[in-house]
Amino acid sequence: MLDVATLIVYSGGYIFLVFLSVCLATGLYYLAELVEEYTKLAKRIITYVTQAVLVLHVLVLVVDRLPVRCVVAGMAAHSCYLGELQKYPFMQLWSPVTAGSIGFFVLSNALWGVYFWRDSWHSLEYIFGFLFITTWLVPFSLFLSVAANESVLPGGANAGMTFSSSSNNLTGLDTRKKPGKSKNILLYCFGLLRRQRDEVILPEVNNLMPGMVKTQQHRY
Repeated sequence: MLDVATLIVYSGGYIFLVFLSVCLATGLYYLAELVEEYTKLAKRIITYVTQAVLVLHVLVLVVDRLPVRCVVAGMAAHSCYLGELQKYPFMQLWSPVTAGSIGFFVLSNALWGVYFWRDSWHSLEYIFGFLFITTWLVPFSLFLSVAANESVLPGGANAGMTFSSSSNNLTGLDTRKKPGKSKNILLYCFGLLRRQRDEVILPEVNNLMPGMVKTQQHRY
């Protein structure tokens, strides 16, 4: 039989996870808007981070004597990421660079997973912290950044546009904004989740306190 203290601990843990999820979603929403507005700055930052991670791979190989196959796979993946950044934020899904990025990313995760599985004396926090910096940080940044504009994704209408210096504009790009269409894929997803939340929660709140949420519904 559970005592009161244990029930409080479990309840607090689940509530903490809910708040953590909300904070994470809010942070991703904010980052997506920043990337959408400052694409060139995002490219520069991701390039510097990728180069720094490559240096870290060399250090863990020379200083910590970590397995060569794991380090080489990670360096190959980040070299592909640098190649992907050459045409940032545009990308081609079937290009050799993109295929290499995905392949080496999967291989790097698999090799590091086998290594840490055999060396089980590492704590879970140690493993996640190491993999986040050396394996997940740059791909996550690329995913967040490439979603900055749906027209630069594979199959987008403007994926193959070129820049014309004479007209000071992007060839083939329709500069007229289409009303009601979100430019950012992630922002669209977050907006969709927010609308679903409002459809479920706001009617219940409105039944309890009529007229309290009318202003918020009008804003959305």
